[in-house]
Amino acid sequence: MKLKYILAFLSLLAGLQSNAFGQANNFCKERISETINAYQPTIVPVLTIDGKYLFVSRKLHPDNQGGVYDNDDIWVSKRLNDYSFSELRNIGYPINNKESNVLFSINPSYRALVHSGNSEGKCPFYIAKLEDSLFVEIDSLNIINYYNQSENYFANLSADGKVLFLAVQREDCLGDTDLYISFFDEKEKCFSEPKNLGPKINTSRIESAPFLAYDNRTLYFSSNRTGGLGGLDLYLTRRLDDSWLNWSEPINLGMRVNSNFDDKSIYLTALSDSALIVSSDSLELRHGIYYVCIPKELKPQPYTILCGNIYLNSVANPFKRQLNFSVTNKQTKEKFETHSLLAKPYYYIALPNEYEYSIQYSAEGKTLGTFELNQTNEKEIAFKNKDLIVQIEEERIEKSKKLIIYFDFNKAKIKESELEKLSQFIKDYKNTSNLKIKICGHTDSSGTERRNEELSRERALMIKNYLSSRNFNTQEIEIDWKAAKEPVSTKDEENRRVEVEFFY
Repeated sequence: MKLKYILAFLSLLAGLQSNAFGQANNFCKERISETINAYQPTIVPVLTIDGKYLFVSRKLHPDNQGGVYDNDDIWVSKRLNDYSFSELRNIGYPINNKESNVLFSINPSYRALVHSGNSEGKCPFYIAKLEDSLFVEIDSLNIINYYNQSENYFANLSADGKVLFLAVQREDCLGDTDLYISFFDEKEKCFSEPKNLGPKINTSRIESAPFLAYDNRTLYFSSNRTGGLGGLDLYLTRRLDDSWLNWSEPINLGMRVNSNFDDKSIYLTALSDSALIVSSDSLELRHGIYYVCIPKELKPQPYTILCGNIYLNSVANPFKRQLNFSVTNKQTKEKFETHSLLAKPYYYIALPNEYEYSIQYSAEGKTLGTFELNQTNEKEIAFKNKDLIVQIEEERIEKSKKLIIYFDFNKAKIKESELEKLSQFIKDYKNTSNLKIKICGHTDSSGTERRNEELSRERALMIKNYLSSRNFNTQEIEIDWKAAKEPVSTKDEENRRVEVEFFY
């Protein structure tokens, strides 16, 4: 792979605010690292907004939950440095099971849209929160009268979480799978019945793989309609009004992106200068995930990614709670809710330009501040940094106790013998006001540094998820993991632990 293209793509993944490719109209299309593409089929690439993690789905892989008979499992890779990605890791249970499991999108606040085939007759889509690359707090998605008559499916959720695109087959389909749209009803806490986008978008052939850009207007999708370059091609269309049903005539993304084979599953990087797609190259006919440059005329309309650190009282003290944001478009009066990241005191909010916004932030139901953002004169896609210093008078901690939960060798599953400790803790403190909890995972020294880091994190999150699953208030829980760095004993079994320290 050409070095300049590698550097350019990875710079975008890192969230840099410049176009490292130089001229956006230059042609580039390259197959990404073989750590990702070594096994095929590998499909549906999805990036976190900071470019730190890349998720894909692997079909019929021997290490899927159902082995080579398992249609799809979700895998993840971490960007190690400017030049390489880690080996893909199966994210495991409970997200993956022996049915078809695919991740379709991750919004700026690390909420992931997931499909799980094991839905027992219910809607198969879920929203899961991410802590780094681990899925926590998995909630089902309610879509009125959802059904799909095809074994194929695709979905994409807008950055603000209010608009859901589906590629499914229903009674009013014009062909194979069609594109549908559904809207979130804040009062009913569900999505509306899917509505067909109509004959300008859908044809008698296949329409699939919708992806809505951060401008909330530009929709990319794949289709094998007549007039393409061969097989499925990638197209774009732009929303023409606020009905979400009036779209421009679809435009083929052309030979700079599409090939003579199937091209699908586009996922744009944060600044939309480049994208990941599922494609092939014409010379060696290698199927896999490729990155492509996005020419200026094919980019979304201008938007801003507002982001920054969150501090408590001063820049020397990170804010260790989740901050909630309420964003109001002052022109359209539209409003949406979003959150800071779970794993660190940082936030991202994607905002279409040419509007003014009022942004209110709060924690635990208490409003902590408001600021205005005027984007009416901004004409470029860019990051805008705004750190927040939250002013809260810290309460004096009167008492603290520590609970230790032990684990079996190389396991993150809670032992039956330890469940009684947790149950008693919940019974004793579930209704305690102002309870603050610190959870820290540990391992013995027998594994590799990388494995111990991963295992200690999984153990800590297992305890948090257990508390959450029993309706225990997890808003004031701080998570950490130390691998094998802080042993307390010469006995390995006493170091395989999670320390739960609680203050009240």
